[in-house]
Amino acid sequence: MSPEEWTYLVVLLISIPIGFLFKKAGPGLKKWGAAAVGLGLTLFTCGPHTLHSLVTILGTWALIQAQPCSCHALALAWTFSYLLFFRALSLLGLPTPTPFTNAVQLLLTLKLVSLASEVQDLHVAQRKEMAAGFSKGPSLGLLPDVPSLMETLSYSYCYVGIMTDYRQTARSSATAPTGLAGAALPVAVPSLRPMLRRAWPAPLFGLLFLLSSHLFPLEAVREDAFYARPLPARLFYNDPRLLRFRMRFYVAWITAECGCIAAGFGAYPVAAKARAGGGPTLQCPPPSSPEKAASLEYDYETIRNIDCYNTDFCVRVRDGMRYWNMTVQWWLAQYIYKNAPARSYVFRSAWTMLLSAYWHGLHPGYYLSFLTIPLCLAAEGRLESALRGRLSPRGRELWDWAHWFLKMRAYDYMCMGFVLLSLGDTLRYWASVYFCIHVLALLALGLGLALGPSLSSVLNELPSAATLRFRGPGVLPWGALEEKEDRQRSIQAFAESAPKEMQEPCPSRELPWPMQARRAHRQRHARDQVAQGSGSRTAHWALLLRRSKEKVREGLRTVQPWAWTLKRIGGQFGAGTESYFSLLRFLLLLNALASVLTICMILLPTWLEGAPPGPPAPNASSLCGFYNPRPQGLVAFATQLFNLLSGEGFLEWSPLFYGFYPPRPHLAITYLCSAFAIGLLYLLLILHRSVSGLKQTLLAESGALTSYSHRVFSAWDFGLSGEVHVRLRQRIIHYELQVELEEAVVRRRAAVRTLGQEATVWLVRLLLNLLVFALLGAAFYGVYWATGATVELQERPLVQEMPLLKLVVDYLPSIFISMVNFVLPPVFSLIAPLEGYTRSRQIVFILLRTVFLRLASLVVLLLSLWNQITCAGDADAVACKTCGYNYKELPCWETRLGQEMYKLLLFDLLTGLAVILLIQFPRKTQEFQVPDEVLGLIYAQTVVWVGSFFCPLLPLLNTAKFLLLFYLKKLTLFSTCSPASRTFRASTVNFFFPLVLLLGLAISAVPVLYSIFLIPPSKLCGPFRGQSSIWAEIPNSICTLPQTVQNFLFFLGTQAFAVPLLLISSILMAYTVALANSYGRLISELKHQIETEAQNKVFLAQRAVALSSANGTL
Repeated sequence: MSPEEWTYLVVLLISIPIGFLFKKAGPGLKKWGAAAVGLGLTLFTCGPHTLHSLVTILGTWALIQAQPCSCHALALAWTFSYLLFFRALSLLGLPTPTPFTNAVQLLLTLKLVSLASEVQDLHVAQRKEMAAGFSKGPSLGLLPDVPSLMETLSYSYCYVGIMTDYRQTARSSATAPTGLAGAALPVAVPSLRPMLRRAWPAPLFGLLFLLSSHLFPLEAVREDAFYARPLPARLFYNDPRLLRFRMRFYVAWITAECGCIAAGFGAYPVAAKARAGGGPTLQCPPPSSPEKAASLEYDYETIRNIDCYNTDFCVRVRDGMRYWNMTVQWWLAQYIYKNAPARSYVFRSAWTMLLSAYWHGLHPGYYLSFLTIPLCLAAEGRLESALRGRLSPRGRELWDWAHWFLKMRAYDYMCMGFVLLSLGDTLRYWASVYFCIHVLALLALGLGLALGPSLSSVLNELPSAATLRFRGPGVLPWGALEEKEDRQRSIQAFAESAPKEMQEPCPSRELPWPMQARRAHRQRHARDQVAQGSGSRTAHWALLLRRSKEKVREGLRTVQPWAWTLKRIGGQFGAGTESYFSLLRFLLLLNALASVLTICMILLPTWLEGAPPGPPAPNASSLCGFYNPRPQGLVAFATQLFNLLSGEGFLEWSPLFYGFYPPRPHLAITYLCSAFAIGLLYLLLILHRSVSGLKQTLLAESGALTSYSHRVFSAWDFGLSGEVHVRLRQRIIHYELQVELEEAVVRRRAAVRTLGQEATVWLVRLLLNLLVFALLGAAFYGVYWATGATVELQERPLVQEMPLLKLVVDYLPSIFISMVNFVLPPVFSLIAPLEGYTRSRQIVFILLRTVFLRLASLVVLLLSLWNQITCAGDADAVACKTCGYNYKELPCWETRLGQEMYKLLLFDLLTGLAVILLIQFPRKTQEFQVPDEVLGLIYAQTVVWVGSFFCPLLPLLNTAKFLLLFYLKKLTLFSTCSPASRTFRASTVNFFFPLVLLLGLAISAVPVLYSIFLIPPSKLCGPFRGQSSIWAEIPNSICTLPQTVQNFLFFLGTQAFAVPLLLISSILMAYTVALANSYGRLISELKHQIETEAQNKVFLAQRAVALSSANGTL
């Protein structure tokens, strides 16, 4: 055992006699004495690092006092963000915290999030009582009042649970019969006997821990000799490692529980049905006398953290998770799992495991182990539902034993990642056993999907569906049978008399018939197939393909994240606001997919071919100068912080930027191919989204003929159930009709304008557009000036000597662009209503001007950088003549370009957070500005598209940014925003937003492609050093292929292939345009016919009214 483990055990053992002393003390001494003991233990073990826990507590308390209605989410973001800072201290040059500080910080994070959640529940209950006009008194599971600062410190530093995995909620601490927050009849609650019953297996577990640690050391797995052993020896070596791992935690948790039992902490009557971590689930009145208290039976389920027997001998992985670290599992289920962004059990579990790994630490082994659990859960769930129910009782018993064996092997497998910690050691061991658990889990999942029922049939087996099937009218009356037979005959006749063209090409479910008629059609079709044979193989495969597509579509709908959140936003704030969050989710998906491709095609090949070489030597030089990205010597904390914000220093030579990657042929090819693959993926997904929104846009813009009928007759979803869903759908339809009515009013006003009024409107529009162009021109000149001034100011000695001033100078273009983007869009929003357009047209103009401002500002910045890199395109300039680029100022120009995009992304995130916290929250009630927010997303995504080639991990950073932004915007929306007073139709944004995204993608492709084809790569950094251009690596690689492949690939680049391809494309395009025009003319004729029929009906109605009036007069 290490010295830290001995110290930890001594602290746990000391808490047992202290507990017996505190059990008989008064309420005040218990409350403050326990906090004093906990603070003393923290100071003794952590020393000055206790400051971290104090800062965390004070920050959480301030959030509780400032925003009690949303303090849970804020506390979760604050404590988990501080964990990241806490673990990055060594990178920032600060003292590394001790393991005890890490334990205190971890448990304090969970306790403070629980406290904030309980305060939020109390705030909601108080608001409901105020709305009802009366108070119901204290309720089960609620705090009596918002805790003060001293009460928060007392709860946080209570010695029980300060370093163990026990955390009782604040409300449980306040209501326990002998809790440390208050004492009620402490003598009546037993402590000694329950503690002895709980402690008896601890010595045995400790002995097993010492033996397994001595006989099977972990260091052996890191030695090369270990991997020369046979496969069974490697595979089963982790059995004793898992035994050591389990015994270590068993001893620690049992000892911690004994300390709680000694203090009587967490004891509740059995009738209260307490559960681990959550406390009582039923209201149990306190005993009125010591005799009644002594007559009650108590348990300590609230503080129970481990069920050793069930952990080892339960059958399923899912059950083993429930019995292991039970209080932490309860916390994760209560605060993480329930609020996961997905509805699927497997994806919720993956989300929970991801945050659990982050809570444990930043070591890659945690993430590899924890993220293996959802795969095992999905595999065992699918395989069990597909096969176990079909077995006999004896077969099920054998199945359970096999399942238990595989469960323990999965725990062994995942345990190695948890103890080895590093990415290389974990993957090396898993590769030595051929990733057996991953392979088995995938095979089991595939077998379960192939043999198991579809999701719809599983849902049909639910009790609610079963009650629908058996909910019949009861016994049929006399004559009902004959009526039923007549009805069946009529249905059969209806199905048989249907036109052939409606029956044959369509499956039964798509026919516009009653359900029973569709069933009759299906039965008749089956009989025809039997009479004609088994049917054609083409029809069979078509049926399988259609069913596969339906299953895939059904699965995608199931795993779609935040679906309910978007529906709620659309029902409460309108379709425009919903479209913003839908676009944010879409961009989050794009960046996540790009991050996966980057990791698979760039990062993994880099490390699999060997460790990348370090940066160039400081004294190394060449014809293109020298490059020293990582200065030697001690670096102050302030400098490290500035490097983190600017991308220089330790970040400049890291996997974050282009210059880090070595010049290996295979890596260069995968690097370049990843850029094209990611760009193609972006293009296809955005085009798919644009086309799906185009249908709605054409329908909405087709005129007043269908604007109301489409919503009145087609908008309602008859599959809705539940009052909440019905209300949301009603609100959505209300907003859509409101938009149509507002725009109809504007169109009627425009139709009755006189010639003078029309001329005045156009003159005002002309003047306002001149003002807009003047503002845009000033903004672009300012960006160009800021970029040029940055280069000049960076060379001044005063700037070099002051790190803060240097950081401001480095961020000068980003600051100016953000300032322009912050000031001018509100001005455009004020100008647009003065032009006399409809609401949708105003939104389009605001979006066009804002996107032109944001994207053109980025273009000006890129042009300024292009001037610096290529000497304004002058290849004969002195600075660019030798190497083809300005090697004196920019020895690694690709990394410099990536740093600029990195700073733009980071500054955009910081300004967004500042606006939310310093402007939107203090302002309270406001409207959600959809155009500005959407263009902010598109601008940020365009920055990522420009910089992802030069900063490969930029999509990964943007994924984290968008994920944080989603929850912050959602919190801002529901906390501080009200529904918009003027709405606009969703069709405008469903097509226009992806169209602007395509524009941003096209703009970002220009500098990337220009850099690939025309600018020489840097000679001192990057995978393409030594090449005349980045693209030159492709022809060089093709020349190494067989001659036949070379001829084919080079043929694709000749005119003999390009000209026929162009001709075929032109013919197909002409055919498509002609077909579209014919459809358009047909639609126009049908509309004209409908309008004529409507006019005829109006005329006939008027004639009927006139004749009836004439008859009445006569």
